[in-house]
Amino acid sequence: RVALEAPVSRNDTGRLATVFVQTQPHAEPREITNTVRVTDGGIDGDYRTREGKPKRVVLLVGMQCLQNLGVPPGFMREQLLIDHVDPDQVPLGSRILVGNAQLSLVERCEPCVSLVKRMDTDHPKTTLAGLFGRRGTFARVDVPGHVKTGDPVQVLGVATEST
Repeated sequence: RVALEAPVSRNDTGRLATVFVQTQPHAEPREITNTVRVTDGGIDGDYRTREGKPKRVVLLVGMQCLQNLGVPPGFMREQLLIDHVDPDQVPLGSRILVGNAQLSLVERCEPCVSLVKRMDTDHPKTTLAGLFGRRGTFARVDVPGHVKTGDPVQVLGVATEST
């Protein structure tokens, strides 16, 4: 299998709606309004940041996802909330430029029971099943940089597979 890049359409641009960090496990996400550094280990100030180029370090969620679920920004524990580009609809392996940081989408985030518990639903199993493919996408940082709310988000190359 060889990863190729498909042409990018004009609809593959958006903006960074919000940057969130969690300073410790189970803490409420905190919105960051100033410029924040994104390293190969993650977002500065977030407890999930790891050194040594881990595979998945940043969780991207599309604004449309939150609107469809009726939950507020930060609820999905996303770090980068994207408007006008839905990371769940962009193929894995695709490269995305956020601010001046370049990311590659590597893995869909699977919904967890703790997320469903926060949703306060009468039908947790149905809710959990409905979140698959809509929970966000993890990205690896290929080129460190800086991001801030309002920055452009651009899909640089959409991965396709060939045999």
